[in-house]
Amino acid sequence: MKHQEDFIEFNMKWDNKMKEYEEEAKKVEEILVNRHMEAYHKLEQELEESMPKKPKDSAELLNLRKREENLVKQKL
Repeated sequence: MKHQEDFIEFNMKWDNKMKEYEEEAKKVEEILVNRHMEAYHKLEQELEESMPKKPKDSAELLNLRKREENLVKQKL
């Protein structure tokens, strides 16, 4: 009988330790998620502030537009 009582006591202690561990792990996970979200939002804001509102047209695009204008003038 003593072995069974020891076994039950051990299982109860183990279950309590696992419950405590899972609660602590959940707290740590929440802290990390919050930190990551804060870092993400900060980086997102920095990128929005540092990027130009209107992208600069490439030289190739400008050249193609100029050629288009010339072709339209030639057909008129």
